[in-house]
Amino acid sequence: MFTDPCVGLTAAKLASNPNYAKVCQFVPTDGSFQAANTQVTGLLAGNPKLRPESGDVLTYGLVYDSSLLPGFSANVDFWRYQINNVITQVDPNFAATQCLATGTDQFCGLFARQPSTGQILVIDQPTSNLGKLKTEGSISDCAIPCATQGSATGISLSMRHA
Repeated sequence: MFTDPCVGLTAAKLASNPNYAKVCQFVPTDGSFQAANTQVTGLLAGNPKLRPESGDVLTYGLVYDSSLLPGFSANVDFWRYQINNVITQVDPNFAATQCLATGTDQFCGLFARQPSTGQILVIDQPTSNLGKLKTEGSISDCAIPCATQGSATGISLSMRHA
């Protein structure tokens, strides 16, 4: 869902941030503008200037399984992933926010509006290298045997954190 930053645009708002003129081209500045729809047409496109993603992965774990405690086992696993130059489509809300913050054509140039109404015709969503992706987590498991009359049962505990 796209939130058009030009809804209710006034001359005072435009004066406070001149970058509104770039993302709100053809939008009236009398405060009357309303977006016709929160769903807009996006043009997904490739990019010959993409760089490959790169990343680092760290994983380690520990398992305890002893003959001193038959049937008892415990393990802990940890992981951390970091991906650089993440390849993704440019989100329209992100593009609008960045246009207002920076005024660069890289983001402001992605919006095409109807000259007579100011309504969005299309938003270009090129494939780009945007930022990093980082995640980490752990998993812990423990199994404890319980002997009951005539059968072997147990208790298992598992915790996950991401």
